[in-house]
Amino acid sequence: MKKMHILLASLASLFLISASGAVLAQEEPAAIASEETITTEDLGITNPGILPTSRFYFFKEIGRGLQGIFTFNPVAKAELELKITNEKAAEIKKITETQPEKIEAIQKALENYQKNQENLRSKLENLKETSQNPKVDALLNNLTDRVVKHEKLFDEIALKFKDRGGVSKAANDTAAGSENIIGEASKKDEPAKFASRLEKVLLEGKDGDLKNIRSVEIIDRLSDKTTATTKESLGRLREDFSKKSEQDIQDLMDKKGGNALEDAIFSAPGDITAKSVIIEEIQKRAAEGLSRSIGKTIDQLQTSIDKEAHIAEKAKEQIKKAGEMINEAEKKIQEFESGKASEVVSSLLNKAKDHLKSAASSFNEEKYGEAFGQARSAEVLARNALKLYEKEKPETENFEQRLKELDEKIRTYEKLLNERNFTREQNKEAFMILDNAVLHLGYAKESFTGGNLADTKLHMEHVREFLSKLSRFIEIRQIKSDEKPTILPATKMKAIAPQTACAIDNDEEKCEKTELKTEKPESAVPQPTTVKPMEPTNLIRTVKPVESTEKAIVE
Repeated sequence: MKKMHILLASLASLFLISASGAVLAQEEPAAIASEETITTEDLGITNPGILPTSRFYFFKEIGRGLQGIFTFNPVAKAELELKITNEKAAEIKKITETQPEKIEAIQKALENYQKNQENLRSKLENLKETSQNPKVDALLNNLTDRVVKHEKLFDEIALKFKDRGGVSKAANDTAAGSENIIGEASKKDEPAKFASRLEKVLLEGKDGDLKNIRSVEIIDRLSDKTTATTKESLGRLREDFSKKSEQDIQDLMDKKGGNALEDAIFSAPGDITAKSVIIEEIQKRAAEGLSRSIGKTIDQLQTSIDKEAHIAEKAKEQIKKAGEMINEAEKKIQEFESGKASEVVSSLLNKAKDHLKSAASSFNEEKYGEAFGQARSAEVLARNALKLYEKEKPETENFEQRLKELDEKIRTYEKLLNERNFTREQNKEAFMILDNAVLHLGYAKESFTGGNLADTKLHMEHVREFLSKLSRFIEIRQIKSDEKPTILPATKMKAIAPQTACAIDNDEEKCEKTELKTEKPESAVPQPTTVKPMEPTNLIRTVKPVESTEKAIVE
C-alpha cells in the first residue's frame, strides 16, 4: 500500500510538472521570422544600455532631462526628442528579447514611450521652419525612417504578446501614436517630397514575402493625419505598392502553393483586418485564376476575423472608412463640370453603398464579423470606382503635383542606386531603366506644357512602370527573363536632355553627361494616334515617345 501511495504521488508530480510545462509553453511569446523583425541595430543602437527594468534607470532619465534643458534651438530640440524616443524603442525591444516574462515592465515602458511620442509631436508642432532648411530636411529624413521602423517594431510586439492583452493593446496604442507625429511632420514638408521620403524607407526595409502589402498597410495607417495634398500623394504611392503586391502574391503562390498566402498573412506582424482589405482590393483586379485563389484566402481570413477580440470596434472603424471612401468618390465626381460618371463607375458606387447598408444592418444585429466583411467590400468597391473615374476623366487630376512626385521619386531611386553601390558599368540594366524613366518624365512635362493631358498621363504611367521595375533591383529581387522592363522601339530622333535625376535639378554642369542614344521627335509634343501593344524586349537605351489613345489610358 505504501508503494502504491509513492507511485501515485510520483504520477501526480509528473502530471503537475507536465501541466505546468504546457502552461509555460502556452505563455511563451510567439516566434516571428527574422526577416519580419526589427533589431536594435536597425534602429542605429548597438547597445541600449541601462533598461527600464533596472533600479538605476532613473539616472538615465535625469541625464536626458538635463540634455533637454540645455538644448535651445527648436530643430535641435526635435532632434533630441527623436533620439530619446528611438532609444526608448530600442530599450523596449531589448526587454522583450531578454526579459519577456516581465509583462508589467514591458507595458509600462510602452506607456512611457507614448509620453515621448507626444513630446516629439509637440516639438514638431513648434517648428517654424520647413524642409527648405537643410537641418529640418535631415530631421524629416531621420524621423520618417524611425517612425516606420518603430511602427514595425510595435506590430511585432503586439503579435509576439498577442495572448497577453495588456502588452498587445499598449503596443497597438503606441503604434497609433505615430500617426500624429507623421501628421505634424507632413506640415513641414512638400507633399511630393514627403511621399518620396516614405517610399525610400519602405523600399529599404526588410520584410517577408508580403513586404509590399505591409508597406500599403503602413501608408494607410500614417496618411490619415497628413495634410490633404500629402494624403493624395501618399494615395498614389499606395497604389504603386499595391500593384507590386499583386505580383508578390502570384510569386508566393507559384513558389509555395495555395496555402502560402494564408500562412504568410497569419505569421506576419500587423493588423490582419487591415491586410484583409488590401488583399480583397488586389483580388478584385487580379486575373481570374489568381483572383479565385485569393478569394479562398479571404474566406479563411474572415473566419479568423469573426473571432477577433475587438471585432466590434474593428467593424465600426471599417464602416466609417467605407463611408469616407464613398463620400470622397462622390465628391470628386461632383467637382467635375458634368458631375456625372460612367455607367461602370456608377454601378461600382451603388454596389459600395449597398454593401455599406448591409454592414450597418449587420452591426446593429451584433453580427460584427459579417459587418466588417461587408464594410471591407464597400471600401474596395468605392476605391475601385474612384480609380476608374480618374482614368476616365484625366482633367480631374492635379498633373502638376503628380509631375513633382515623379521628379522626387526619380531622385530617390537614383540615390538608392548610389547608396547600394550600383554603377553604370556593372549594373547597366538598372541605370537604363532609370534613364528611360527620366526620358518619359521629360515627355510628360512637354505634353503637359502643350496642353495634351492624355499624353501627359500616359507618359507618367510609363515612368511609374519603369520605377516599379527598378524597385526590384533596389530590393535585391531576382528578375525573371520575362519580367524585363518594356522599352518601346527606337525611332529617328533629335538631341535629348541629359538623363540622370541630377539633371532634373537644372544643375547639369555638376552631372555626369552620358548621352542616351536617342533623339527627340520633330514635334515637341507627341500627337495622339493608335498605340501599339508594348511587347517585352531586351532593354536598350532607346525610347520612342508613346502615342496615346483613350484605350491605352484605361488599360
